[in-house]
Amino acid sequence: MKKTLTLLSVTASALALSGCCFFMSPPPEEAKPAPEPAKAVVVAPVTVAPAPLPVDSDKDGVIDEDDKCPGTAAGVAVDATGCPLDSDKDGVIDSLDQCPDTKAGMAVDSKGCPPPIEENVKIAIGVLFATGKADIKEDSTDDIKKLGVFMQTYPTTTTVIEGHTDSVGSAALNKELSQRRADAVRDYLIKNYSIDANRIKAVGYGPDRPVADNATAAGRQQNRRIEAAIETVIVKPQE
Repeated sequence: MKKTLTLLSVTASALALSGCCFFMSPPPEEAKPAPEPAKAVVVAPVTVAPAPLPVDSDKDGVIDEDDKCPGTAAGVAVDATGCPLDSDKDGVIDSLDQCPDTKAGMAVDSKGCPPPIEENVKIAIGVLFATGKADIKEDSTDDIKKLGVFMQTYPTTTTVIEGHTDSVGSAALNKELSQRRADAVRDYLIKNYSIDANRIKAVGYGPDRPVADNATAAGRQQNRRIEAAIETVIVKPQE
């Protein structure tokens, strides 16, 4: 009986000790929930606009932002700034310049050309005749040639051939003779130098306009003559 109590006491003590230790153990940790998976971040695509292309509005080869002469006409040569070229620096652009390579400092017109020079030119001839004759003497043709060449050179010129006589004979005969002399020179110019007849007028004055004294043979010889004079203005380009 005593053994039984002892055994029970030991058993109770053991159980008590076991219960003590059991009940004093820490409770087991609760399981933590699994972390949620990371959400995917959606990145919107970024569209990069291309750089704007340079603009050359007047199509002269120089872009607008560098063009100091916008609106240049098509086909006009320009410099690096987009302005029309003026190679000879005369103030008229090459595309309008009809006289390129004008000398520096020379005044020019709107076409880039130096203004022409006006010059007076004139010629006068005198042809002598034998007494009572209207035939052109051989030694007088050189003077007539000068007049013919002058009128060919300046085709807008006109002239009046004036016939004269000395005082020998009647005034009527001398008037008719002076006309024949003037006509002879006129016809010579038309035939030999192809001068238009409308450019030459012949007038006979008879003895009315002497240049020397009819009282002497030498004077009368000077009065038997024809005269012609031309004066005109010609336009010459500057060199």
